[in-house]
Amino acid sequence: MPFETLWAAVYLKNESDRPQTATESWDVFRFVLGEKGERTIYYPAHELFFAPAPPTSIVLSPGDVRTWPTYFDFDMEHDKHVFTNPGIVRLATSLGSTRCGSITISVRQPQGQDARAYEFLKQTDLAHYFGNEADRRYFPLHFGDAADRRLDYNHQTVARLEAFIQQFPNSRYEDYAELNLALMWKKGVEGKVDLAKATDLLTDLSKHGHDAMPARALYYLGDVAQQEGDVVLARSYYQRVIEGKPDRYFRYKAEVKYKGGRPLR
Repeated sequence: MPFETLWAAVYLKNESDRPQTATESWDVFRFVLGEKGERTIYYPAHELFFAPAPPTSIVLSPGDVRTWPTYFDFDMEHDKHVFTNPGIVRLATSLGSTRCGSITISVRQPQGQDARAYEFLKQTDLAHYFGNEADRRYFPLHFGDAADRRLDYNHQTVARLEAFIQQFPNSRYEDYAELNLALMWKKGVEGKVDLAKATDLLTDLSKHGHDAMPARALYYLGDVAQQEGDVVLARSYYQRVIEGKPDRYFRYKAEVKYKGGRPLR
């Protein structure tokens, strides 16, 4: 639906019977495709990024697979969500010189409570807080009259998200509000971390969330457990994510953390 994040993963697999060399870029490049196939580069708005490292070559043995997580929501250049309106959107990715196949996304027209929440979101900036890992992202310099800054993680934002949850219960957008409210408390609201509140919200989502949201909530419950120093509990949450068949983005990140590594961003 509009304003939802598309979480995905790019897979590079050697399907031949001999080793193959590919260019491993510093990042997955993302594109929105026009009607005539023109490629407009997309980079997530508000996300910190640095100068690219030189590309390197990787050798894949027969059957080898490499994975890079990626996602689409707010575009950096225009600070506009890729899926603002219902309709068809075509997306593509590339990894260095390796181009991946394109995908066609059908953005559904919200109905009922979702439609009412969608109309509300179009009139506010609240959808920015629903973006992937919004707590670590920045507004671009040209966003309104604001300077380059983080989203406001304060009690006023908490009140806005809580009011949205009360106003639009049982909508898909309610899940995003609860998820990001939990992540706010995990990171800290005006410097105060409250892992108990984060755990309560995430636990509720893990039981009652729509579609893949329960698996995403379990993933972040694993992060909360890590933050509390309980590695065993964290691994149990990541294992449940893997078994829960979530979107590939969170499955990959959970697998990496379960194995003791750090996921690519």
